[in-house]
Amino acid sequence: FQRYRVELTRSARPNKGDDQRKKNLPWGSRISSSWRMLQKSMQSNRLKQLLLDKEEVHSNTQIIVKPDLNGIHAFAFLWEKAARLVGMTEATISHSGDDDDFHKMPTALVIAFPDASKDMILNFVEMVSWMTENLPARGDHGVYLHASLIASTEVDIPAVRLERIQQYAEVSAEQNDMERQEKVVNTRTRKWVKRILVEQGICPFTRSDRMSGQGLTDLGIEPGSIAYHASFQDHPIGLFADTWRAISQMTKAGPNGREGVSSILLAAPAFDDDFDFWAGPVFALLEAGVVAAQAEAQVGVVCFHPKYATPDGTTWPGFGHMHSVPRLEKWFKEYTESNDSPSISELTTQQIAAGGAWQRRTPHATINVLRANQVRIIM
Repeated sequence: FQRYRVELTRSARPNKGDDQRKKNLPWGSRISSSWRMLQKSMQSNRLKQLLLDKEEVHSNTQIIVKPDLNGIHAFAFLWEKAARLVGMTEATISHSGDDDDFHKMPTALVIAFPDASKDMILNFVEMVSWMTENLPARGDHGVYLHASLIASTEVDIPAVRLERIQQYAEVSAEQNDMERQEKVVNTRTRKWVKRILVEQGICPFTRSDRMSGQGLTDLGIEPGSIAYHASFQDHPIGLFADTWRAISQMTKAGPNGREGVSSILLAAPAFDDDFDFWAGPVFALLEAGVVAAQAEAQVGVVCFHPKYATPDGTTWPGFGHMHSVPRLEKWFKEYTESNDSPSISELTTQQIAAGGAWQRRTPHATINVLRANQVRIIM
């Protein structure tokens, strides 16, 4: 495994956010809420005027102010808007309520989040820059997006400017037939869950292809539904828009019961033939995204792929990967010695590596999103 690392800036102290300002207000909660709304409106208007005065916006720039969004939901909104700006979601169903035609879309967006962390906005910019500088070439992929932080000492609102560098290639026929294809892909993933995780007992906490988290009640975890998704994007920007939308929906649904979501399995067939790209840059960016969205206490991501290979232990590929071959060998040796099982004690290193890889080989390149309390138990 080649190790990819996305360096993110983290503040030495927490951002001065709305929660702290709320504590400092002497009035009751209702008055405080009204005051905050007025304050946000004034700041938003001031930000727009500052941008116009500095000529940082032009006739084809749209300014969007999104109060009451932070963390996962703000991060999902950013990727959604980025994908739409460069044309990666032109033919897909709108999930943001914007039904405008792509050709009416601006060439640049300024998005401000009065309630979001400044670190989150900065880290998003750093991730987009990292993609520009570090993503290896894949087919006709190029640079589509530029992101920059808008800093102002006069207005305390985190804001980012997104600019389309070039329009994405035309949407594929597979994307145009997304609804039918999604059913096919999700059926394959569901059958894999039943065959490998349930019937083979690979995951003791998944006892059906519809629910997961069973057997963890003593640890305070109730079973919830498995959410199956499919993304037909072939560029990380579009993939992340689909992924973070699914994560946002997961957190809104809650963890328990048939309406709640315990975990996500999102398949991305366009990445089936490039394991190195999937396991390396894509998952490095996904793990960085969890940090950037300040979601470490909520979710974790796990890597699956039809060509999955167990890490050899020479590098550490990241949290979302299978344990290394040396560690699996150590555990296997301890197991056979404690259980006196000579019939299985002659497995070679290659066989142990193959066994680890087999557990992660899904029909398609797949992102498994688990709730953080489950990750701590499983990993």
